[in-house]
Amino acid sequence: MIELAKARLTSLASRVQFVIGDFRQLQELAPGAGTVDIVFSAYALHHLSRPDKEAVLRHVVELLVPGGWFVNADLIVADSPELESRLQEIRVSGIVERARGSDTRFVDSASTRRFLADLEKNERDQPLILAADLEVLRSSGLKNVSAFWLEYCELVSAGQK
Repeated sequence: MIELAKARLTSLASRVQFVIGDFRQLQELAPGAGTVDIVFSAYALHHLSRPDKEAVLRHVVELLVPGGWFVNADLIVADSPELESRLQEIRVSGIVERARGSDTRFVDSASTRRFLADLEKNERDQPLILAADLEVLRSSGLKNVSAFWLEYCELVSAGQK
């Protein structure tokens, strides 16, 4: 993942410090780091329980300079089982369409749904509904919290210290 990030950042990669570790141990990962302008997380926090997510975000807020931002791209779930079911149908259909038979895991809706169910179970996904996800950011001490982009069950949210 880091090599891919460096490749995408091209010449800007030299301005980024990459650290590998468990973000639940954020203080040990960046000892003496001082403060930072931005913390970005992508498709990781939904693996945590709500209390663990809140604890991580409190540490993130401590790292941010006044006015600094936390930006999170992640997964959420719908408020109702009916809506969640429909969103998953749309998600699976899109995966199958994009794969166009080139990946045996995504040949049809049934195989795609099985793959996703196994993945979600094995990775212990614990996504929240949108309102709860945004409340976690607010309760961590962030202000100006908002969903900046939302497509089905994928979200980019952010808040400012």
